[in-house]
Amino acid sequence: MKNKKKILTAYENNKITLRETSQPPGLNYWETQDLLAENNIPITKQTTKETKEKKRETKKDIY
Repeated sequence: MKNKKKILTAYENNKITLRETSQPPGLNYWETQDLLAENNIPITKQTTKETKEKKRETKKDIY
């Protein structure tokens, strides 16, 4: 895959989104997750607790 390291570095540094990460190599969502896992790059840098808190805040704002 051309520019693989460049793409992964950009994702890891929050310069591109998960969707943007998958576009150049033509990967689907699951293949992109596998690629990140193979390179020890977490999909999110938030903890489970932070994610749950964000969901609660969003639900309060919506409902």
